[in-house]
Amino acid sequence: LIYLKENNVPEGVIRALMEAPLVAAPLAAGAAVGRSTAPPPVPSQVEVDGLVRKTGLFKKNSGGKLVLTADKIHWVDGKNQADSFEMFPAGLKALRADCLARPDGRFCYELEFQMSKGSDFTFTDAKSDVGGNESIKAVLAAVKALYPKLPIVEKIK
Repeated sequence: LIYLKENNVPEGVIRALMEAPLVAAPLAAGAAVGRSTAPPPVPSQVEVDGLVRKTGLFKKNSGGKLVLTADKIHWVDGKNQADSFEMFPAGLKALRADCLARPDGRFCYELEFQMSKGSDFTFTDAKSDVGGNESIKAVLAAVKALYPKLPIVEKIK
């Protein structure tokens, strides 16, 4: 409720959400009644290798890996340790994913960590030139598990 009010959601929308009836999801076929289905445990750390940090026109893009934990995201540069850095989930505004619409589903090829203050950080998959996006999918899955409240904005072309 506080989040909705702080983000200027109209009162009518908030009221409609609060008055909407709660609908229980139907049980899956063969699921036992009374058995709790706990969500899978959240990993304490996720390492995603095979990423390339896009740095801009005057600096060469560099390969490396992201190490995601509950309290920070660490970029480990594969060439120069001095280019490694940390960012904190509390300082993230959103994660933008650039994706392509394909017949077999979305193909996300670039991620941008949008910071509340300071520069944003953009990453692509090291195998994107040959059609790979496994590292991007792994980062998206890790972000969804470790930071469930972080908005993920998918820009689909």
